[in-house]
Amino acid sequence: MTGFKLTTKINVSTRKIATRELMDKISQDMRKTVRDRFRTSTGPNGEQWATVGYRSGRPLVITGSLRDSLRRSYDKNKAVLGTSDIRARLHQYGGLIQAKNKPYLTFKIGDSWVKKKSVYIRARPYIGFNQAMIERYREMAAKHVQEQLKKRLGGKE
Repeated sequence: MTGFKLTTKINVSTRKIATRELMDKISQDMRKTVRDRFRTSTGPNGEQWATVGYRSGRPLVITGSLRDSLRRSYDKNKAVLGTSDIRARLHQYGGLIQAKNKPYLTFKIGDSWVKKKSVYIRARPYIGFNQAMIERYREMAAKHVQEQLKKRLGGKE
């Protein structure tokens, strides 16, 4: 009697799954989600931003420059969303602005000029994860891994 040996080996650990495309999609979703927060004036936790005390309208959108400064990047290991806008940290966490080079801060409210020694800016968090995002990215990753495995194993997508 002649024997034979049939071996099927699937070694996923030595063939890395391509994740760059996944990180691209996640970074796009992060940017869209944060831009939507500017539209709805809500933070990652769903709470409304603090109102503006000196003018009408929604906070952080008078010019849109902070919203428009959002930049995304990604590689095979990570998706990143951020901004280099100097005001970003102040608006995210809140803080005190004090006059440094002159005795007063001077700015215009409506038609009047105002002088203040300091101004407190309330936090209006816009960047950050919430549970819905985490679940969405978990699902995106699971779907992506499944599709990649099917490709590697010769299955249909």
